[in-house]
Amino acid sequence: LTPGGNSGIFIRVPHHRPRTSVVGMEIQLLDDGTKTGTPTSRDTGAIYRVQGATKFVAKPAGEWNQFAVRCE
Repeated sequence: LTPGGNSGIFIRVPHHRPRTSVVGMEIQLLDDGTKTGTPTSRDTGAIYRVQGATKFVAKPAGEWNQFAVRCE
């Protein structure tokens, strides 16, 4: 990510629906590598606006982040 970057991976998005960002789920990836405390449902690793990650794990802007998503 670049400084201030905001991205993510969309999962379980219905086909042929308008506004997939509203009806699907997003795993958040955000430039929050310097944050401390308890992550919210809008921070990196969260299911956006549903469930926060257990800790801050994002690397600083410009470094490579990776994560795995498993859907059952």
